[in-house]
Amino acid sequence: MTIHIKNIKINISVYFAAVITFALLFIPSGNALTTLLCCVLHEIGHLTAIAIFKGNIKSITLGAYGMRIDTIQSYRISPKKEIIISLAGPIVNFALVILGIILKKQSLININLCLGIFNMMPTGTTDGQTALLNTLILHTERQKAEKILKKISGTFLILLYTLGIIILIKSKLNFSLLAMAIYMTVINITKKELIV
Repeated sequence: MTIHIKNIKINISVYFAAVITFALLFIPSGNALTTLLCCVLHEIGHLTAIAIFKGNIKSITLGAYGMRIDTIQSYRISPKKEIIISLAGPIVNFALVILGIILKKQSLININLCLGIFNMMPTGTTDGQTALLNTLILHTERQKAEKILKKISGTFLILLYTLGIIILIKSKLNFSLLAMAIYMTVINITKKELIV
C-alpha cells in the first residue's frame, strides 16, 4: 500500500502489516500498544534528526525489517550527520527508559531497553550497524570500512549464537536469543541496503 503525505511517498508492505498484526495478537494488550507507540517514537527520533539537518525525504518504506528513509538524491548526508541520525532512534528509547524509571512503569522500561539495545547491535540493518559503518568511514575508505564491518558483524553473530545456545541449554526453554541470532542472520543474508 502506498500513500502520499505532501511530497513524501509512504510505502507500507504486507510484511509490516503482518508484524503489527502478530504483535497485537500475541503480545499482552497493554504492552502491544506501548511497544507500537515506542517504535513510532523511535522512528520519529530519526525523522527529527533528518529534519534538523534539512534533509529532503523522498520516501519512507515500512517493511518487515523496519523503516527505510530515502532522501532526494541531491541531498548528501555526511558520515557524522548519518551517525547522529542513526543514533537518534535509540536515544529516544533510552530517554523513554529514564521516563519509565521516573514514572515507575516497568513495562516502559523493559520495552525501550529491549528496543534500544536491539537497535544498537552492530549487525543486520540496525541503527548500530549504520552508526558503526559511518564511524569507520570517518577513519578509512568506504570499501575497507564495509569489510571491517562484515567481520565485526560476523563475530557478533557468532557471539549471539553461542549465548543463545548456552541460554537454551541452561533454561531448557528460552530460545529468544537464538531466534534473534537467526533473525539477524536472515537480515544479513537478504539485505540490500542499510535501513535508518
